[in-house]
Amino acid sequence: MQEVVVLIDEKSLSPEIQRLIETIGGYFTQFGLSRIAGRLLGLAMVVDRPLTLDDMALALGVSRASVSTNIRMIKAVGFVDQVTMPNDRRDYYQFSADPWEARLRSNIVSSDMFGSLARRGLAVIAEEQDGFVRSHLEDMLDFCEFMIEEERDKLRRWRERRAQRLAARVDPGAGNHESDH
Repeated sequence: MQEVVVLIDEKSLSPEIQRLIETIGGYFTQFGLSRIAGRLLGLAMVVDRPLTLDDMALALGVSRASVSTNIRMIKAVGFVDQVTMPNDRRDYYQFSADPWEARLRSNIVSSDMFGSLARRGLAVIAEEQDGFVRSHLEDMLDFCEFMIEEERDKLRRWRERRAQRLAARVDPGAGNHESDH
């Protein structure tokens, strides 16, 4: 029988960290995520090690089933990664190395898929058929192509910005060019 090791529980989180987790949970409800999904994201952000479903349920005071359902949601958008531990058959989850890039990449894929639907619709509508429908599909495709361009530009800028910040951590003078003048 495998020994169960509890990494974290509700009482081991400071009141400030608990409030932060709750605030993050509330923030994400405006985007259609459940409060628990947002709280899981908040927990993953503040804990520096992978957690099991049981660990997360205990830390947040919610059911394991709810954690299981909601962790899949935030994993699908790239906020957490599923990892394994040696000699342990349980799944662990941790905050992704760069969830913000994952989110931008997800937006690109989503826009591309939506654009494919517009192209499919345009292919089945005869040129002389309903101009109203064609116009909507052309706008949809144009919007998707615009969003892909914008998201790719955001992704490029994000990578540059992140690289500069990470380089500044290694070399604190790297981001400060005032001394060059």
